[in-house]
Amino acid sequence: MAVEPLDPSGKLTLLREEVIPLQLKAPKGRLQDLPLFDIIVSYIPMGGSAIITDKIRNCSFQNNPRKLKAGDTSMSVDLDILPSNIQWHKD
Repeated sequence: MAVEPLDPSGKLTLLREEVIPLQLKAPKGRLQDLPLFDIIVSYIPMGGSAIITDKIRNCSFQNNPRKLKAGDTSMSVDLDILPSNIQWHKD
């Protein structure tokens, strides 16, 4: 059986006040022009006791929207990201 290639993608939801400092660091305010970054995710699985850490590697922003979500009291921004790979259960 052939293994289907994965289409890596993800989404971060940040508050507008968290996005502004990122835009200020980006050339011309474009989040897409920021250097690649990693995201570290740590969690305890249900029924587990040990902390598991996964690393989402070499992410880049794919958009720079400024939309409000319905019902939000503060402005949240959905940011599409594109990672190169995920290292599962790595230190």
